[in-house]
Amino acid sequence: MHLVINFCGTGDNGSGFLDGYDYVHSEQVKTLFVEGCDKEEVCDAAIFPDLKNFAQRFAQGVFSAEGENLRLTTHDLHNLAMGISRANVNAGDVAKSITGITLCGYSRGAVTCFEVAKVLKEIAPSIPIDIVADQPVPGNIFQVPGANANSIADCSKLDNLENVSVILGAYTGQLYMDDSNIPTRIATQLGRFVHRAAFSQVVPKLSNKTNRDLIVIPRESHHQLLANMPVGAEHLHMQIAKYLSLKGLVSTEALDRKTREAGRTYTRDYGKSVYPYPQVNKLQSFFGLSKKEAYQHLDKLHPSALLKKGMEWDFRAENLAEWWERQERNSPIIASGFTQHLAVIIRQTDIYDANSLMTLYRTANNWLAYKPDSKRSYQVEALREHVFGCLLDHKYSASDLHRITLDQFHEDSYFLKQWNRIMNSSFVKTEATKILGDAFVKHDQRELSHSELLGKINDWIEGKKASHSSRFQEIVKLRDQLQDMISDASLDLDQPLSLNLSLW
Repeated sequence: MHLVINFCGTGDNGSGFLDGYDYVHSEQVKTLFVEGCDKEEVCDAAIFPDLKNFAQRFAQGVFSAEGENLRLTTHDLHNLAMGISRANVNAGDVAKSITGITLCGYSRGAVTCFEVAKVLKEIAPSIPIDIVADQPVPGNIFQVPGANANSIADCSKLDNLENVSVILGAYTGQLYMDDSNIPTRIATQLGRFVHRAAFSQVVPKLSNKTNRDLIVIPRESHHQLLANMPVGAEHLHMQIAKYLSLKGLVSTEALDRKTREAGRTYTRDYGKSVYPYPQVNKLQSFFGLSKKEAYQHLDKLHPSALLKKGMEWDFRAENLAEWWERQERNSPIIASGFTQHLAVIIRQTDIYDANSLMTLYRTANNWLAYKPDSKRSYQVEALREHVFGCLLDHKYSASDLHRITLDQFHEDSYFLKQWNRIMNSSFVKTEATKILGDAFVKHDQRELSHSELLGKINDWIEGKKASHSSRFQEIVKLRDQLQDMISDASLDLDQPLSLNLSLW
């Protein structure tokens, strides 16, 4: 028997979760809904709930552990006074062993997932746990000892966690007063300072054995939803379906449907633009994650993730050179010689000439390969995205353009340079690390293909999961980047929106 347990956010009873929970039909899956922390049976507190204490009480009351076996204590879960508002558990299920658990939740409910996982590690360490945490907000103003953020900050010893998804909003704390859906009371009482202090999201540190998926969506406030801005719930259901499908408990067709539904959140309001991500310097901080790292995990379903606010371009109103100059006025750093050369190419570019555009596309790729850590990289990524759209109008395919990017990064020794950067701080290398280093050199010399290097990296990651390698997450990030670039270059992707230049 597999359990799915949904921990609701403050003030929620779980009915909203049911709206999207239409993909689980296996009799092996049983589902529990736990009300928000403000409810008397949970924490009886909306401002400073003791989620750790509730998790201890919940796990010990709901579960019975006997050796390697974990079972429910009763089928009458509602009468346990644990805030379980509904559950599809019957009397016969109490005798069944629990083989796995998926914990999911929103806001404080997302934080509760990690607290419950900590208790399950103590009472049933062999039971695999998956977590899908949607915008985990601790709710405490300060990260002091005993605060909810501090309590789950380090989950690296929880090797019972098999898969963890954390869905993060790109919070700025900005409330837009022209939105009639937000009561004046909330808009006046919750200033940006309060939002940044009390509604910062937490990303716990995890074991190397845990597969971590981070998804950042362009939601700017915990309290406001604007046109074509994702809620987060659709992405939560997509990730639950993904993890259950790995266990054969959800069909691939259902997973595909939930993925499409998550993608449609960006276009649900007809006639409105796709909601863009705010620029990185506008983000409020996360617990356990830098802003820069967060923006390495933008939602792949977003149609134009690389075009941050203010970086949009209307080719009918300004040319590319004017767009670039507008961005430069907001740039905090002096342009290097490389950047000045890029600016020259921009001024020379004719968007109605495919060869001219391709020269700019390749120049932008070179810039990004050589200066990946520059504060101007978001600006150059947006430039390349605009040129990408123009080239689609010139009948280039998306996969061909991605292949050009991959080839250029290879030619510029990007992957070997990133490997050397990661290894610079390490004086002692294991035999496995030396072998992987040789693979990067051979790949740079064209003796290994992209896919062969990817296989070598995956072998290293698999072998290091049980270790405490300080380089582990850096290598995983590099693997993910290479994997995405190979995938983009290999597949016939849906064409992103072109600029409709009316060339023909």
